[in-house]
Amino acid sequence: VEFGEVEASELRVKPNLPKLGPRLGAALRDVREQLQRGEFEELEGGRFQVDGHVLEPVDLWERYIDPEFRHQAPRGVGVLSVEVLGHVLPDVPGGLPLEAPDYTTGPAARYGFAARRNFDAESQLEALDIEGIDVAVLYPSRGLYAASVDDLPPRLAAAICRAYNRWLAEFCARAPERLVGAAFVSLHDPDLAVAEAVHAVEQLGMRAVFARPNPVNGRTIDHPDFDSLYAEIERLGVPFATHEGAGVHLAQFGRGRYDKLMKLHLVCHAVENMGACMDLIVGGVLERHPRLRCVFLESGAGWAAWWLERMDEHWEGYFGPRDAPYLRMKPSEYFKRQCFVSTEVDERGTKYVVDAFGDDLLVLGSDYPHGDGKFPHAIREFVGVATLSDRTKRKILWENPARLYGLERSAAVAGQAAG
Repeated sequence: VEFGEVEASELRVKPNLPKLGPRLGAALRDVREQLQRGEFEELEGGRFQVDGHVLEPVDLWERYIDPEFRHQAPRGVGVLSVEVLGHVLPDVPGGLPLEAPDYTTGPAARYGFAARRNFDAESQLEALDIEGIDVAVLYPSRGLYAASVDDLPPRLAAAICRAYNRWLAEFCARAPERLVGAAFVSLHDPDLAVAEAVHAVEQLGMRAVFARPNPVNGRTIDHPDFDSLYAEIERLGVPFATHEGAGVHLAQFGRGRYDKLMKLHLVCHAVENMGACMDLIVGGVLERHPRLRCVFLESGAGWAAWWLERMDEHWEGYFGPRDAPYLRMKPSEYFKRQCFVSTEVDERGTKYVVDAFGDDLLVLGSDYPHGDGKFPHAIREFVGVATLSDRTKRKILWENPARLYGLERSAAVAGQAAG
């Protein structure tokens, strides 16, 4: 998280220090002292993160789902798990604890201030203030899994998405200039996905539409059945995002192969988005929908350079004329024209993406409030990445995400207010 260009006297978290607890309060005092000593690199401009997360209440779907489906509503379990029609997800090697962590000690203590408020919108804003972030696009935690079962009835899957999007719209309404919602759609039924995308953007004010990158019932995301969805997202003028999460009952790279969560997480988060990127480009989606903007989240960015080079090599050689004669450009040119990818806050290999494509396609996510996130030092770590220039960091933190989400005007207002 970036504290660049913030004067010590302007650090917005200062009034909150007494109520944050001794450990986090001490950490923030250390940050303020480092600011006073000039130890942080200064960067002009605002701070915009494209992949934050909400932590949904356990009874979200029971309260927000349409009455017809209430008897089948998903139920939250533990910290971020969910049970739907007998499927308890995430279903990962070794399992996950079903009880909440101790938010008073250990690594989870950094989230104690938010846990005391049940991770509500006020705590989300407080977390942004602590990190020095002005605008955040929000994605689910439990919601990543709530409709992630192949044989889920399509109308139930759509109702699960509708309930989550209703709840998220209320959550973001607390500060719509800073909390930006990304609507969840299920790919179990293309027509229902189209209807949900339209409702979420036009009625609820969502600024993105996202789906999991995994195939659903054997259909990859470039299947012709989904063309109507991409056409509608294109018309709506919002980006299409893919976001993976380990341990679903869908086809998933690494599922059933590994005996450790670390291995599954390493593979599926990166490779599922690599597969989605390949599908959208090689499958012809971006050729058919040239105004569709896409972003690949929480998989790192470094893969994009060599993956697109490999796609180009295949397209230019034997495979292109055989399997993708409809492509009129190299895969890398479609990527540069229409795609964005989020870098991790401490990812040094992002420089290779800059070398390959320039720095207009990179954005940043903090992964708050998940266990592998870097809160409360995510922006600080990003600013410290020595392989990226200050100019590139400024674009990643502000210009690129504002352009991706079509929020240039809103972002400018938020940035002025924050300053």
